[in-house]
Amino acid sequence: MATKKHTARRKASRNGGLTETQAGQFLQQVKDAGPLLTKQAMYGTERALQEGMASIRRMMLSLGTISGRKLIDEVTTDREMAAAVASAYKGADDCIRLHRTVLELLEAAQIRMMIALCTRDDMQEVLSADAAAQCPPPGKRRKERERADARRPRLAVDNTGRKP
Repeated sequence: MATKKHTARRKASRNGGLTETQAGQFLQQVKDAGPLLTKQAMYGTERALQEGMASIRRMMLSLGTISGRKLIDEVTTDREMAAAVASAYKGADDCIRLHRTVLELLEAAQIRMMIALCTRDDMQEVLSADAAAQCPPPGKRRKERERADARRPRLAVDNTGRKP
């Protein structure tokens, strides 16, 4: 007969090192967590990536394609090139900070997706290529949600305190 300690250890190893109680508490924390960012912040970040930081990012990446010797020679002999490198250099900190922030958001979103998928008994099936191929396109899913929302009874006041 297995001891309590042995049973808890088996449970912990099945749940990635967490006991069932710890896993349940962790899942509840994730459920209680608010959004990672607002839609306004998401659109602002997208805009900054596509417009504001795009030229700096391209310049920094393109400078990565040449040797250090060639970069130094170009900057030393060509004032226009030196000015372009200086401009990119001035914006580099902001560009790097933005990309780090986006990376952290993407990693957090990926963890949330994994946790959400882990709540399904058929997670492995859903993750399979066959299930992904059966997934409706985003526009179709949105229309299905809108139809479901239209059928759902409306409350007199929503969670923001405003009347619908």
